[in-house]
Amino acid sequence: MLDSLPTKSYEIPLPGFKEITEELESTGWAIELYDTSWNLAWISAELRSLIGATNDYGFGRHIFDVYRMPVWQALITGASQLELLRQAGGYVLYDSEIEVIPVELERLGVSAVEPPPIWSTNLTLDDQANTQIQCLTLPIDRAGERVAIARIYGPGLPASLLNVAISGDERTFKRMHDLATPGRRPAAIMFIDIEGSSLLARRLPSHIYFELIAEITNCVYQTVGDHDGLISKHLGDGASAFFVPEEHGGETGSIRAAIVSARESQQRIGEVAEQLADSTGIETIRGCQTNIGIHWGETLYIGQIGTGARMEVTALGDEVNECARIESVAKQGSILASKTALERLSNFDAAALEIDTQRITYSLLRDLAEEYSKASVEGINIPVAKI
Repeated sequence: MLDSLPTKSYEIPLPGFKEITEELESTGWAIELYDTSWNLAWISAELRSLIGATNDYGFGRHIFDVYRMPVWQALITGASQLELLRQAGGYVLYDSEIEVIPVELERLGVSAVEPPPIWSTNLTLDDQANTQIQCLTLPIDRAGERVAIARIYGPGLPASLLNVAISGDERTFKRMHDLATPGRRPAAIMFIDIEGSSLLARRLPSHIYFELIAEITNCVYQTVGDHDGLISKHLGDGASAFFVPEEHGGETGSIRAAIVSARESQQRIGEVAEQLADSTGIETIRGCQTNIGIHWGETLYIGQIGTGARMEVTALGDEVNECARIESVAKQGSILASKTALERLSNFDAAALEIDTQRITYSLLRDLAEEYSKASVEGINIPVAKI
């Protein structure tokens, strides 16, 4: 994009550099730091993560040369690169020790101009969602002397909208980020649904039923998050979640987390139903029950999917469909777990859950399906047990 500018062996001569970078790093933001001649001096860990791993970020090079490197050009769209040159190129030239103006700036008619005290630039990340961001450029002074220039990247949203967009559990966002790249992963799976929800919806006033579903959804999300799991899909009055071994020290830990989440979800939902029944005087709510299925997926395909309005991590695979069928057979507020999942529990975790895996007996899902008249699982030979 730009003609190459001379590079040099670079060491940071900035006064108080360590204190400056430590303070900037503590924000967790994506930040570049330049010296007063616009040579790249430092970038934050978050920006390194955004750019990607490389052996050469361009330290010691002029910003125009830095931005022509492939790793940086891949960060924002070509249109944003041109806009950046048009808006900020003249400001950079004013402070730079460059004898020859890069050809691209001449073509755009950009010349040196004194910059304002701070300025911002709207950019678009070159990702699938074309994410809008802002880059705020501001000087860093020490004892009245300019020592560095910081470029800070942030979301291109008003604060009020940003508050809505990021509302949620930071730990959950971190886990979603860790699973951003789709791939094969094992995980414990949990499906949860309200028993007789269609009949309950008919019996209750719509606003009361909505309040009940909202409270139940919050209970499930909170409980799954408390145990380092992720909600995969939320459909009406049901949801699915998964627990990856990396978050729980291995297979047995992830299955234990799924079972604990299932039990705690039922307890919390029962308490919510009691409270809502007390506050509304509608006794029908008091009998609200949730049924849960738990299974193990050995080769799930897990990753982020979403649109501009919603982002989620989802798990796909035969075991996900099997877990949905296990849950569909559970009745009267029960938890059904597959033999595949339970036999992966260590003795320690099984004892902590008060499950005797040496004496437990299983039923075939197809037999329970006949008992409960569930044609959707006819012929499915998954061994399950109530826990």
